[in-house]
Amino acid sequence: MDLTSDIFTSILSPLAAFLPPADPTPEPTISTTTTTTTTTTIAADITTTIITTIKTTTTTTSEATTAALNPESDPPLPTPWQTSPLNPQSRLDSLAPLSLSTSTSTSNLNPNSTQSVVNNTWRLDGTDLTGRRFFATPRFALDKPPLRIDVYLPAVEDFPPALREVVRPEQAVYRRRGRGYGGVEELDVGRYLMRVLHRWERQLEHEGGGQGLEQRWWSLPFGSCISVDVVGFGEGREEVVLVPEYGVEQGMLDLGTLQRMWEGEVAWDGVEVVEWERLRFKRQVHEVISLVGVDGGLAVGGEKEVVFKCVLEEQRYMYNELKLLLSLGGHPNVISLPVGLVTKKGRFGNRRGVCGFLLEWFPLGSLRERLLRDDYEETTSMAQRLRWARQVTEAFVHVNGHRAGFYPDLKPDNIVLREDAEMGMLDAVLIDLEQRGGWYAWSPPEVAYVEYLEILADESGLPEGILKDEIIDQLREYYGDSGWSPGGSRRYHNAEGGFSAPWLALLKQRDANREGKDLLERAQVFMLGKLLWCIFEGQPLVRCGIGHEVLRDADPKYESRGSGKMRAFPEFKRTPDVLRQLIRACTAGAPEWDASHPRLSGVVLRGGKLYPADSGDQLDTATAEDTLAAARDFWSRGVQLARAFLGASISLRGKSSDGGTEHTSQSSTGHDLPSQVKTRPLFAEVLSQLKRIESCLGGFQL
Repeated sequence: MDLTSDIFTSILSPLAAFLPPADPTPEPTISTTTTTTTTTTIAADITTTIITTIKTTTTTTSEATTAALNPESDPPLPTPWQTSPLNPQSRLDSLAPLSLSTSTSTSNLNPNSTQSVVNNTWRLDGTDLTGRRFFATPRFALDKPPLRIDVYLPAVEDFPPALREVVRPEQAVYRRRGRGYGGVEELDVGRYLMRVLHRWERQLEHEGGGQGLEQRWWSLPFGSCISVDVVGFGEGREEVVLVPEYGVEQGMLDLGTLQRMWEGEVAWDGVEVVEWERLRFKRQVHEVISLVGVDGGLAVGGEKEVVFKCVLEEQRYMYNELKLLLSLGGHPNVISLPVGLVTKKGRFGNRRGVCGFLLEWFPLGSLRERLLRDDYEETTSMAQRLRWARQVTEAFVHVNGHRAGFYPDLKPDNIVLREDAEMGMLDAVLIDLEQRGGWYAWSPPEVAYVEYLEILADESGLPEGILKDEIIDQLREYYGDSGWSPGGSRRYHNAEGGFSAPWLALLKQRDANREGKDLLERAQVFMLGKLLWCIFEGQPLVRCGIGHEVLRDADPKYESRGSGKMRAFPEFKRTPDVLRQLIRACTAGAPEWDASHPRLSGVVLRGGKLYPADSGDQLDTATAEDTLAAARDFWSRGVQLARAFLGASISLRGKSSDGGTEHTSQSSTGHDLPSQVKTRPLFAEVLSQLKRIESCLGGFQL
């Protein structure tokens, strides 16, 4: 099945359980003679507030449209499109990398030319999970204050077939790393985008009456975007649109408001207020992480490069993390206190809002990156792995010591590495304390199941009807809040513990100091168990279930020198027995352990397409309907377990409050999650076991 935009509903969401079977007609073969008129909204959450002030439309013949691939070219002579050397199918070299030299040449009109093509006036740092939002920056904006203007391409299925076959935009979904070998800028879609943007910039300079892109760029609100429309490629139309977005600046809270909200709760000492104008953009590391310098340096840390964290969508999570960091206190294995608070003046009211904060930069990268290199460039000792395991556990203990502290998004991406020169080893540091929740593959089932039902109850979830009403009533009873409704306000308010209702329900039980007060800790221990599996098996992903992690998997032919082919949790090959026992105890209740009712295998990514996970090597015979059916079966089972779990939890709560004998209700599949959760160890027990193993390291065979 192709990686089209609907996979986020039809494959990766619980809504897949309720989608009707697909038309068994085979997927159409992309042909250069077919056209498409399908259109979808680019970045719907942004285009709903579009105020378009600048719009450039290029109208050409079919042949001239392709000059977007060769921006320095003079208009070509009319030739049949299918045989034109400017057709990207006929001239794959037209997607060669753009030159960084200052010289120009029109020799690229000659299809046999091997000379430099054009100047590259843009830089591409990566893309987000959807493969549609690109972090592209014009070179005049480098070493200037970051405006956080990203570029959006249409959904894969909205590319004209001829162009889609050549540019292969779906590769951006699963090969979305930043610059360097294998980065997005080396993909055909990345090279194509750079050429489109380059040509558009030159056209603005030519037609703008003295106002080119640079002048217009700095007049845009923070968090605006660029929309590229390629629906009419080869048919006489191509559009690039600057989209001013005012919602980000309007949603910023000023420093005085935050200080009043958090009075008596946080420590502001040592946090410097840094005007946005002092930042100097270096590169975009992630959709919320920019690497920047600061003019004049910082009071703490001098002039070194730092991380500028800025959340453009749902800023409430950014403010929640800022509050937690300011109130948490220091720990060597938790990201340190922000070194700066960034304020920017908005377009209205002359008010300076807090648009982000500055954090320490970790150039060694994440644990996931290290595990990806494991058995190739690096060999990680057991002592180092045990050190990471212990340090992350100690970080959890520290975070949970705070009144609203817990960590719901553990995975190797959210652990960065710092060198301990004295010890000659690497230390693990926990980052990203937004408390918004994690990916399904990592979430404990007692949280994931509630999240499944929340998605179904949401406004954009199931259609109105009896089933949706039943799920909402069940969630209200589970939360103990008859007024609860899905969604709610996305504006920040001073909420202890963030805005994830399933995790807040567990926090509420901990704060009440009653039966179930340790369930929040045991839920986090589940994630810790999966991380231990990754550390000791040397795997960057857990590869279980269906979720966004499916789109991040390595090439199917991946095979490391030391550990062989990639594995999925809970398959063991390298982990010592004593640690296997600990991992199994931590992950009690995981569907993968239920031998009597094994978890359905779901789907896998192979060669840029999704297939049923049980297809094996028979990929040629698997159809799109087979993939949809595998996802539908997986989520149907998941939703069934989710409703059974909520029913059992509500029943147990009622028994306990009545003073009766505790009773455990089993689901129709025999899943007995509430009682299994209680068997997981607590952090202190995990830490004690890890320290004991670490001290006796020499006695263990690897």
